[in-house]
Amino acid sequence: MADKGKQVDTSQVPDSDAQSALAAVMPVIADLLETGTRAFALGEWEDAIDSFGQLASITEQTFGSESPRYADGLVMYGRALLQHAIEQNALLAEKTLADAATGNLGKEDEEDAAGAPTKANINFEGEPDFRQIESLALEEGASSKGKEADTGEEEEEEEEDDFAAAWDVLDLARVIQAKATDSKSQLKYAETLMLLGDVSMESENFAQAVKDFSEALQVKMQYLDDSNRELAELYYKLALAHEYNQETARALELMKDVQ
Repeated sequence: MADKGKQVDTSQVPDSDAQSALAAVMPVIADLLETGTRAFALGEWEDAIDSFGQLASITEQTFGSESPRYADGLVMYGRALLQHAIEQNALLAEKTLADAATGNLGKEDEEDAAGAPTKANINFEGEPDFRQIESLALEEGASSKGKEADTGEEEEEEEEDDFAAAWDVLDLARVIQAKATDSKSQLKYAETLMLLGDVSMESENFAQAVKDFSEALQVKMQYLDDSNRELAELYYKLALAHEYNQETARALELMKDVQ
């Protein structure tokens, strides 16, 4: 006979259907995590995006839109989107320089290439004299140049879309992670802020990068020792953001903490 003084709180016990559903979905989550992680390690960004995108969707459906697991999935998804965007940006830069060397640039492309670097991690020093190349180009190649210019514009728009998608995904993860107060969750929150800063640097939104790196630094300083190399890395990122944001004096001050 059961003890009437002790009653089981059935509200805390998941029903059999929920348990069965969870048991069925966990292997799928584990497989997507493994597949995405392998693809990311190999630099197969599109495959990583596909796996981590599915992972984020399933974790949201399974654990809820405010769950840490969903936030983790979003971070992996956003990181893959960012790396893919960076790779596409580098390939576009290489193509632009190659076209410049062979005289295949359109008028607008020449003006863009002759200006400042389009991204923080690309160095255009020593590019060819585009005006001289244009003067030597054959008139009959004008139509093909126009077509390639249109293709370049489409590629550039796609690249910007990739960065925007990475920002949106990571920013959603940031909102979820900001609500947790334990040290482990806060350090994850700081890592997400650093990724957002990286997106902003690549998108040339240097003021936003300064904001994100600064907040990440404030969080990490609460939980890490002063000698931790993660802080040195973050000081460097923040200094670089200030430098690109035309705040050289502040950048030099921060570089002292990189050592």
